[in-house]
Amino acid sequence: MAGEKQRMQSNKGFSLIELLIVVAIILIIAAIAIPNLLSARMAANESSAVGAIQAIKTSEYAYFSAYPTIGYAAQLSYLGGTGSPCVASSSSACLVDTSVSNAVPGGPAKAGFVFLATGIASGSSINSAFVAGASPLTAHQTGNRDFCSTDDGVLRSSIWRYPRQRFVLVLRIPGGAVRNIGSVRLKSPLPSSPLC
Repeated sequence: MAGEKQRMQSNKGFSLIELLIVVAIILIIAAIAIPNLLSARMAANESSAVGAIQAIKTSEYAYFSAYPTIGYAAQLSYLGGTGSPCVASSSSACLVDTSVSNAVPGGPAKAGFVFLATGIASGSSINSAFVAGASPLTAHQTGNRDFCSTDDGVLRSSIWRYPRQRFVLVLRIPGGAVRNIGSVRLKSPLPSSPLC
C-alpha cells in the first residue's frame, strides 16, 4: 500500500492553475502577434496594388503606342488577354495579367484589391487620357488606402476616412474641369474625395 501511494504521487499531472497560467500566456502572446500579422498582410496587399497600378499604367502607354488610332484602352479588360498563347488585339492586348484585368468591382479581387481603368476621349475621336484606380475589397481588412494614376504618370494614394458605397473615378481635366468617368457599387467604403 505504501509503494502504491508513492507511485501515485510520482505520476501527478499539472494542476488546473498551472494549465490556466499557460493558456493565459498563450492568449497574451496571440493578442500581441495577431494585429501585427494582419497589418503586415494589409501592407503586402497595398504593395501588390501599387505594383498592379504601375503595371496598368505601363500597359496603357504600350497600348497607346500599339493602337494609335484608338489611344488609351477604353477599359481595363482591353489590357488583359485570354487564351494560350494570347493573341493581341485592340480588345485583348495581352499587356497585363488576367488576375489584374479580371479584378474589377463585382469580380474576384487580386490580393484584396479591385481595379478600374478607362480611357478618356476629351474632345477627340481617340482616348487621349486615362485614369486607373485601385480600392481595397474590404476597407480596414484587405487595405487602408486606395491608389490611382492618370496619364501624367503620378501615383496617388488616399487613406480611408469615412464610408461611402461607390467607387467613383473622376478625372481633373486641364483648366480645372472635373469629369466623372465611372461609378460602381462596392461592398466596402471609399475615400472621402476623388484622387485623380
